[in-house]
Order: sequence, then structure tokens, then C-alpha cells
Amino acid sequence: MSPFRVVGYEASVSKHSSTALHIRKKPVAYKTCLVTYFDILGFRSLLKSETAGRISRILRVVKESSRRDKESEHDFDRLYESFSDLTLRSIVVSSPEFLLVRPELLLYELESIAKVQIELILREKILVRGGIAIGALVKSWGLVYGSALVKAYELEKTARHPRVFIDDDLLDLLRQLSTPRGTYNSEITQLVATDRHHSYVDYLRYRSRLTDWDEQAKFFRKHKQVIEEGLARFSSNLQIRAKYRWLKRYHNSRVPMIPLPAFEDLKIR
Repeated sequence: MSPFRVVGYEASVSKHSSTALHIRKKPVAYKTCLVTYFDILGFRSLLKSETAGRISRILRVVKESSRRDKESEHDFDRLYESFSDLTLRSIVVSSPEFLLVRPELLLYELESIAKVQIELILREKILVRGGIAIGALVKSWGLVYGSALVKAYELEKTARHPRVFIDDDLLDLLRQLSTPRGTYNSEITQLVATDRHHSYVDYLRYRSRLTDWDEQAKFFRKHKQVIEEGLARFSSNLQIRAKYRWLKRYHNSRVPMIPLPAFEDLKIR
């Protein structure tokens, strides 16, 4: 009789029994992956204050934004997973060193995350926090696990403020790519910022390099509005207010990069 599949297995009916099954397991093996994990900042508060319809729209925007580039990914293996406000993206690579041969994959992911952060702010005033790492990952029986996911998850918890932290192993690769005469030096500079002991995706610097000045001003005004509203709303909550105070400092440090005569109006006082 013809074989049939049983989730993660191949099986066929025995010639000697109508009930016995010969099951051949498919191998489950880790792959080296570039993994990004992020979630919505303040999602618990949103659940208390927003309707189910509003939450549904927010989650749909997150899903659409994080998968927006799927059509252009025919040349590499990509995984998307989401649960509630949590999102996982991964790109399969043969080894960490492979990114030195194909650095555009790493830069592509950093740029994609910057775009996701920008779009979520523009469309729904959503802030995210996350981590991006490289390491082992596998999906088996509908479950995703591996050291890369653990590292990305731990980075997200360490980040505290609305930013996406970059793992040290990836930073080592970026340093090797950002030599003084390196081809990718300017791209890396525009996508990576450092805050004390950690580096993160610099979505505001990335946005400020784009040349549509009207769109530039529109985004930075929206970003300013999100911060001012957050500072006012959480004036008595020191823990949450600290996140918006950090975002204010980050915002004001990037406003001068916009080549607009009235850029001072975009600063937060």
C-alpha cells in the first residue's frame, strides 16, 4: 500500500498485518540560524485598556510588518513564528563565518528589523523590545527551540527599553566587516548603535538617512508624539517612565541627523 505521513514521521502499513506500522523517523537536527525575537512593549497594559478588536488590529499589524519582506526571500530559508505579542524570525546559515561571505544577509536582517520598528510606530504607535543572535535552532513537532532562541530571548529581557539588542557573537562579525576600507562599513554604522555595554538596532539613524524629507519629518513627529504621550501617561509610574525617558534621549540624539532647517522643532523639551 502507499505510504502516508504522520507528523514528523514516514510510515507504511505492514504486509503481514493490517494494524502494525513500520515507522521510519525523519532526522531532527539543529541548524545554524540568525534569530530575531521581539515582543510588544506594554502589551499587558494594552490588554487592560483596549478592546479585543483593537488588540486584534495591533497583532495583525505586527504580523504583517514582520513578514512584509517574505516575497523577496526566495534565495534563503526563512522561518516565522508568532504567539500573542511574541514574534520570532530566523534565517538559516551554514555557520557564523558564512555571514562574512554573505554579509548582506546580516545587514538585510538588521535593516528589516529597523523597518519593522518604524512601521509599527507609524501605523499603531507600537514600541517593541527584542534581541538578535546567532546559534542553533530547530523546529520539530510544531515546537521551536535551540540556543539561538534562548540567547535572543535573554537579550530581549536585558534590553529593558524599546530597542533590539545585538548578540556579542554578531558584533564580532560586524567588527570584522567594518574595517576602515570595508565595503559595508557605512551600512553597519547606520544600523548599529552602542549604549554603554550593549549594541542595538539603530532604527532612527536608519530612518534619518532616507531622502524623502516630508516622510522624514512625518515619522519623527509621530515618534515625538509617542514619547510625549508616554511620558505624560506614565508620569507616576517610574519603571515605565524610565523607558520613555531613555527613548527621549535616543530621539533627541538622532534629530540633528535630519537635514531639515526646522529640525529643532522635532526635539523633545
